[in-house]
Amino acid sequence: MTTSVTVLELPVEPIVSEPAPMVEHQVSQHSPLLYPAEVWDGTLYQEYADICTQGNHIPREYFIESLKTVVGAVVGDNLFIINIEGGTARFYTVLIGLPSAGKNTVITWTSILFEKDIHPHDPQVKSVGDYRLLWHPQEAVLHTPDSGLGACIAQTSSASGFAKFLPSHGGVTQTRILLKYTELATLLEKCGIDGSGTALISVLCDLYDTTEFSVPALSDQKPFGGHLQMSILAGIQPERWAELGSGKGVENSGIHSRWNIIPSEESRTVSDLERPDFTEFQKKIRTRIAQATPLVADCDARSAMKAWHNKLFASEPDKTYLARLNITAWRNALHHAWLLSKPTIDADSVAVGIAMADYQLLARKRYAPLIGDSPFDKAINAIRNCLAKKGAISLSELKRSVNYKRLNMTFEKALIFLHRTGEVETVNGFIRLKGETQ
Repeated sequence: MTTSVTVLELPVEPIVSEPAPMVEHQVSQHSPLLYPAEVWDGTLYQEYADICTQGNHIPREYFIESLKTVVGAVVGDNLFIINIEGGTARFYTVLIGLPSAGKNTVITWTSILFEKDIHPHDPQVKSVGDYRLLWHPQEAVLHTPDSGLGACIAQTSSASGFAKFLPSHGGVTQTRILLKYTELATLLEKCGIDGSGTALISVLCDLYDTTEFSVPALSDQKPFGGHLQMSILAGIQPERWAELGSGKGVENSGIHSRWNIIPSEESRTVSDLERPDFTEFQKKIRTRIAQATPLVADCDARSAMKAWHNKLFASEPDKTYLARLNITAWRNALHHAWLLSKPTIDADSVAVGIAMADYQLLARKRYAPLIGDSPFDKAINAIRNCLAKKGAISLSELKRSVNYKRLNMTFEKALIFLHRTGEVETVNGFIRLKGETQ
């Protein structure tokens, strides 16, 4: 039996520019992207997810990764890997999901764990973890002497905004910053501003790898720099991520290899959402935080990481996806070993780090932002990404998935181009990437 192949009857529009080249996604095209939540079994991160996902459909991974990110911001340089470069506890986490996925709820619930003091019956018996561990720049914060814990919640619209946290500006020095955005688009849009946007993205890249940054002289300011420990926790909708994640000022900046992207396609909601009682969990996680201490990666851990890293580089054809995956693995291994009170980072904790890095590789491929700034480029890449994720689908479903109204006539031009180049075909009424099966 012969399968008929037809091309959609669409109005032919002139192609006014050459689109960005196709980005190959070496990933099982239509399989679900499964977060390996089981690697955190027996830890406080798993317990937090259990508490927060009762009676709702918010993804467990949102809670685990948000807590991990805030913990990393709060402990700062109290927790790091002594013998591994870049082995800090900090992350730049982006929750990607629909408006109803629970991103804002997760960020709010996780933050409130640390935003207030815990008052024991005897106010004189306070441990380090009983004090507020997250605050805003304008708030006066009382700490126990030399606690070395806590972070300042902030947002910034330019690189110069970081200057207010440096000692030379007086007041309380904020050495640890948690940039918290319920909508990451706010930050990404600022990165597209000529001059100041480039400086902003450069600072973020620097502060992921180290604690030192510098800002060159701009038209309205002198050069400056300093030391900060930076973490990011943010949410964004898939369409905005696709549009801005590789937009002006971001593409080719190096920031892609620093994002810890946690996507979800969950669309179910509940009629009401009840905030859990965090009283007991707050005490547990703060007690653990107060015991943060640097760890060493032992020989078996380093051998296991090296074997995985070498195998990955030998098998993955697109090396751009692999940048800093080893850092992702080490930072997750650090968190795992610390949560279980291990004396060193061992091969078992490295296995957890590897599982998280493997997941991150798949997430990078599946949710690679659209390349190119023109509407035509974005429409082409939106169609490519949609078909890579969903396989053979109808024209109406494709339009819904890529937000046809937003793309307008650019959608038709892009689809015609993809048919002409043989990248896309229509089989029995379903549109698919060339060579894909239904």
